[in-house]
Parts: sequence; structure tokens; C-alpha cells
Amino acid sequence: MRSLAALATTLWLAAGLTTAWAAPSGPTWTPLAWPQGIQPQVIAEDMRLNGRPVRLYQFETRETQSALRDRLMSFVGPHARVTTIGQREVIAGPVGGNYVTVDLHPRPDGGVVGYVMQTDLDAPLASAAPAMPIESTLWSHTESRDGTQTASVAMLENRHSLATNSDFYERDFKRQGLARTKTEVAELPRKASTMHFAGNKRHATVVVEDWDAFRTVIVNEIREDQ
Repeated sequence: MRSLAALATTLWLAAGLTTAWAAPSGPTWTPLAWPQGIQPQVIAEDMRLNGRPVRLYQFETRETQSALRDRLMSFVGPHARVTTIGQREVIAGPVGGNYVTVDLHPRPDGGVVGYVMQTDLDAPLASAAPAMPIESTLWSHTESRDGTQTASVAMLENRHSLATNSDFYERDFKRQGLARTKTEVAELPRKASTMHFAGNKRHATVVVEDWDAFRTVIVNEIREDQ
């Protein structure tokens, strides 16, 4: 659950998609004519990222990354763009009414593992913005389902202190019936606080990290749906 939500968030950040909110709607998936030799498997499709429906795929190939990149750019179309992140390459662009992001990871044997995120751009956005301190900037919010469980990951930043952020989430989760069960504090490589909460068939972790002029906050929650 957490890994799929984190994967979707990583692909979103690499693609540079924007954040907005509105009302929910069912996804409309554009049929994708995959390049020859690529047979992606759906690994998640009941997910929302920043309110938009997303579907995740995975594939593996023995083809070299450079050759595969060129074919995938043709697959995505004339508006495709490539972002390099270390040894990874991310190809992203609009395909029909969807937005496709392909994240290529080189294998030690010379092949490639690819992760694909297909985002429905035509669906109205679902209002799912998490609670956060005033004057915070939300980077991303991901939700995924697995059976009766729903997982969510929110990433945000603000200029409040570690203590102010920690107090906000302790009060907010207490209001929702969750109690703090554990707190971990780190000083290196930078100051950070990790709080764990539980209650009402829900578990949450809040990580607040100090980056000098601002703080980053990651809120990870898993709930058992009734």
C-alpha cells in the first residue's frame, strides 16, 4: 500500500503535474497502443493522485534504455519530454485525454524496469485535500485502495517550527479519535520529528523535517474502511 502511493507520488513529481481540487468522477482511460515488445501489467488502478484518477503499470525488457527511450518518445507523441534523474529517465506527455509518465530504471544486466502512470485529465477533481497548518503548500496527495484498506500520503511544506507542526497534527488526529503512540526525534543529518498515531481502525505517521528556512511534512495514513 505505502509503496504504491509513494511510487505514484514520485511519478507525479517527475512529471511536474499541477495540483487542484474539485468534484469526483469516474476515470476515462485512453487505450494505449504500447510499443512492440512492451507488455505492461496493471499493478494499481483504484488510486487518486491530487484528486485525479491514476492507473499504474509495470514492465520489464532486455532492450537498452537508450533504444527504449527513443521508442517511448514516439509512443507518447510530439509533446513528450524527458527528465533525467540519476540513471533513471522519465518520459512524460499527454496521450488523448490522459497524461502518461514512464519511469525507466536500468537493470544490472543491461535491461530496463519501467513504471507507467496513466492520469485521467478529463475527470473532474476529487476534493481530498488533507488538513494542514495555515500557510502551508501542498506538494502532492495520493490515495490508493487494497481490499478494505485505503492508504494516503500527503507531502507539504511551510515555514512553521517543528513544534508548531507537531502540535497541529497531534490536535487534529486527537480530534479524529487517534492517540499518539510514539515519537522519534533525530538531530542528524537535520532535525526531524516522527510521530505515530492509532485509533478508530486507522494508523498514521507524521514526519516533520527541518530545512532551515522551511519545514517539510509527510503525512502517511492507512485506514480500514467499514
